[in-house]
Amino acid sequence: MDSAGISSEQEKDFFVRILRQLGANQDPYLSISDILKNTCDFFGLYSGFVYEADETQVFHLCEKYPHENAQFKDHFLLSDYLSGEEIEELVKHSGEIVYLNSRQTPLGTKFLELFSAKTLIMVPVILEQKNLIAFVGLMDRRHPVRLSKHAIDDADAVLSVLAWHIKIRIYQKRLESALESIQKMAENDPLTGLPNRRKFIADIMESLKRMKENGSSGYLLFMDLDDFKLTNDTLGHLAGDALLFNIGEFLYGERGTLGMPYRYGGDEFVIIAENTGPAALENIRDILLRRFNANWMLEEHAVPCSISIGAAPIPQGDMPFERLIQAADTAMYEVKKSGKHGFLMLEKHLDK
Repeated sequence: MDSAGISSEQEKDFFVRILRQLGANQDPYLSISDILKNTCDFFGLYSGFVYEADETQVFHLCEKYPHENAQFKDHFLLSDYLSGEEIEELVKHSGEIVYLNSRQTPLGTKFLELFSAKTLIMVPVILEQKNLIAFVGLMDRRHPVRLSKHAIDDADAVLSVLAWHIKIRIYQKRLESALESIQKMAENDPLTGLPNRRKFIADIMESLKRMKENGSSGYLLFMDLDDFKLTNDTLGHLAGDALLFNIGEFLYGERGTLGMPYRYGGDEFVIIAENTGPAALENIRDILLRRFNANWMLEEHAVPCSISIGAAPIPQGDMPFERLIQAADTAMYEVKKSGKHGFLMLEKHLDK
């Protein structure tokens, strides 16, 4: 649409339609490409875009309204196109529109080259810390589009509203990422990266419930490293930490065969092996004993570390998880008393 021919009634209808679309868009993650399309059509421009920055300040294409043959960069690093001083100048004018249909300014030239555009209308999205986090804009690569001052103000208003929507979306993403990190710290061991005892207790309770419902079989394995203290005493605690990390890495890497591993505490690990029958349990036993019969390489040191393993079948009936853990733990200590580095399944403790 020719901006010079936009009537006040058309302008009003356009803004009402945009506001209704955003008002109906309760989820900030929902696409705004339809709004970009309506805005482009209203101002007679070819395409619209939203780029959002990651933690390394690489901007990624998140939303677009392309006509046929409209191509966008998938991502770009802004510092490849603008100097530090130019980026600082850009973020000083938070919320102001960038309207470019000529190459008269150095900044204009660089943005037009960046987007391969003849006309560019763009609003930078900036956080309170003057942190540039996104761009939302309209552009035309075919030819310069002349817009009246009034039309530019209208475009500014629409893009500024979209910029606030994008800012909310980015805040939401960061909040969810922070909550996910907090959850991960609460449920994962910081040294080995394995799920911790808290996560294990939640999962074993779910396993008991699930196996009662579907009647499947499985086992709980309780493992204790033999003479782990000797490694700490002879090579130091950093070596002990490295050994625990390597063991955690091995267990997690084999989780598809062994079952889900957890660091229970200290030098103790547990595995929940759901949907596992007696033959599969024997295979798990053999894999573990064979690996722990070999040395662990800690830099130039070949460190021996055997393991005592106790196992208990996960019952299909009602049972407190504490009794199941006690059964596997008791079996593990029987192995310790019998000379270490072995495997024992103990079922009698599951009797009511």
